[in-house]
Amino acid sequence: MSFHRNIWRCGHCKSLAPEWELLGQSVAGSSDTVVGKVDADAHRELGSRFGVTGYPTIKFFPKGSTSPSEFVSVRSLPLTS
Repeated sequence: MSFHRNIWRCGHCKSLAPEWELLGQSVAGSSDTVVGKVDADAHRELGSRFGVTGYPTIKFFPKGSTSPSEFVSVRSLPLTS
């Protein structure tokens, strides 16, 4: 899940947007993986609930979990570190 601001207000969010779209396309149709994004300006309460303090913030929710983990890896495809 990507928590972002309006891409025209946040250069980092703007840079992540095309990579995030590619990631979503690469897992389309998977029953185990969902890629989502939240406009944290429009949904401040959700960002606050998950401790988002900077943008973009990527959180990983394991399947069936409502508790996220911080995503700490590269932010471009392929996902290799």
